[in-house]
Amino acid sequence: MAKTKAEKTKPDRGGVGRSKTPATESRFWWGAAAVALLISILTFDFKLCINGDNVSYMELAAVILEGNLWPSSKYPPLFPMMLAPIRAVFGTQLLPYKLLVFFFLVVGVLFFVPVFRRRLASPWGPLVLLAAFISVPVLEYSHYVMSEIPFLGCLGGALYCADRWLDSEENVSWKSMLRNRFLLGLAAFLIAGFYIRSAGAATGAGIGIAFLLRGRWRSGLVLAGLFLLGAVPWMIQSLKSPGGGYFAQISLFNPYYPEFGKMDAGRWGQRIAFNLRSYFLDIIPVTLLNVPYRSTYSEPLAQKATQTLLLSIPVMSVFFLGFVRGLWRRDVASWAVFTSLGLLLLWPPVWSANRFLIPLIPLFFLLLARGAADAANLLARWSPMSQRVQRAAGAGLLGLLLVVGIHGAVRYEAETDRYPENWGNYFDALEWLRDNAPEDVTIIERKPGFVRWVTGREGLMFPRESDPEKMRAFFEEREADYIVLAPIPYDDVHRYLTPAVSSLQSYLTIEYVAGDPQDPQAPFAYVFKFHPQGKPAG
Repeated sequence: MAKTKAEKTKPDRGGVGRSKTPATESRFWWGAAAVALLISILTFDFKLCINGDNVSYMELAAVILEGNLWPSSKYPPLFPMMLAPIRAVFGTQLLPYKLLVFFFLVVGVLFFVPVFRRRLASPWGPLVLLAAFISVPVLEYSHYVMSEIPFLGCLGGALYCADRWLDSEENVSWKSMLRNRFLLGLAAFLIAGFYIRSAGAATGAGIGIAFLLRGRWRSGLVLAGLFLLGAVPWMIQSLKSPGGGYFAQISLFNPYYPEFGKMDAGRWGQRIAFNLRSYFLDIIPVTLLNVPYRSTYSEPLAQKATQTLLLSIPVMSVFFLGFVRGLWRRDVASWAVFTSLGLLLLWPPVWSANRFLIPLIPLFFLLLARGAADAANLLARWSPMSQRVQRAAGAGLLGLLLVVGIHGAVRYEAETDRYPENWGNYFDALEWLRDNAPEDVTIIERKPGFVRWVTGREGLMFPRESDPEKMRAFFEEREADYIVLAPIPYDDVHRYLTPAVSSLQSYLTIEYVAGDPQDPQAPFAYVFKFHPQGKPAG
């Protein structure tokens, strides 16, 4: 039977034919979105994230409740403001904070469905969306009280509004532009994103560049004006701080060691070269295809394992094809990625990690899929490559992404049952202090936010001081009662605190040891009592 016009397969924007009916196509897309969210629920991690920033955000929420709407010069205020009502109602119960972050994952998925749908065809497009949102980094951060997923929601909203605005005519009055809900929505999402993550300004810059390249000059000017109008207060607040905010820290060779000095031309070149290798030959390839498997809870050796070039080079070649052709098409999504990655190349290497890529991960998968479609189309022009072969190649890539994604989700779910041994012993030591230490004590530790959150006692960071006597003087001056020495992976613990504890044994007594006493190689965590006048005899 001949097909009607409505039933015929429409031309493919991404290289594969679309579904036969809009209703079928919608079911594919929203079904994939629902499965992605279901997997996030099934892998939900109820534990406190081992990144100290999550506690910092929840502590800033308490500061906001005290009336300080600018609680930090380092962290933008919007995310702590959203956490403040939860802090007021639920206190330190962790789950409500995590549910707020999961809500933003839902928002992000809802916005990214039309963003993907505009650029990829069904039925393959929905599977790419599914692979993106079940990747281990997205699953992890959708359960952490961190700003990455809330920003992802804002980025999805911004791209959706940008697409819808670009569908409209430019030849309208300035007044009509300022009344257009999509242009205003775009500005609002970009401003909100900047107040959640300062580095989010880069994505707004990319969208603005795409507007200008498309000849939408007036749109670009209006967008820039609205963004600056909304963003100036936080810019001023951040820049006038003693540390100058994140952007001032970028100018330091190492933001954790200001004594190492500032960047110069040679150091900038070394930093950019390091970040190019780190991101494009390791972090992004493993983010797209998590082989070898890596997560926050992976063992230290697994964290350092790199992907073989035999895998990363083909993956990144396809990714770059989609990325470059997206830039050539003046696609807002591609330009948002371009400016964001440009900023990350300036990032201090000590910050190089997938954390700052989390909001971009859906776009990475999108560009990878676009690159695969473009590669198939290009090959079809040069050789009599049948559509069946194109479909087989596309299905193979998607199958690989989904198999790796599902395998990663299963392994991640198993890891969420407990912390790795070193972190488990660390939190065990803090819980012992919570249950046994007097309420008015001061505890010296690498992560004072964790100390305050878990124990309810005052926590202080030790100084980065290599002289044990100066370290002892600091303990005495700050009236320290306890010191926690734990096997957590921070260089300054091993560089400063461990030697100080070894040298100050006459002032310390061991109160508690967390770890398996039957295993001499266990990563023990020690709780020491500090005696300013020297430990008691006997």
